[in-house]
Amino acid sequence: MVNVRDLAKSHYIGLRQLERSFKSYISVTIKEFSNIVRFNNAMKSIATFTNSSLLEIAFDMGFFHHSHMTYEFQRISGENPVILDNVVFLQNNPCLVR
Repeated sequence: MVNVRDLAKSHYIGLRQLERSFKSYISVTIKEFSNIVRFNNAMKSIATFTNSSLLEIAFDMGFFHHSHMTYEFQRISGENPVILDNVVFLQNNPCLVR
């Protein structure tokens, strides 16, 4: 985990300047980029750790509560993480698909 203030300080620029430069190059804020990375990591965890509950994955990814992860999933992807969990389950158990 990178501390943004420390990163700015180590490059001898202010925090606001780093934030503006980041947004001009990446087109999203540092916080939004961090949320997207966490979302992608959570999706990979759901697909990989099929025996883990969504609550366990939420805590592992740094969400304070399952509902916070659900909110981020819906905000970024438009879907609920339960849907992804169900899709992964059905992919791993093709005999259950009609």
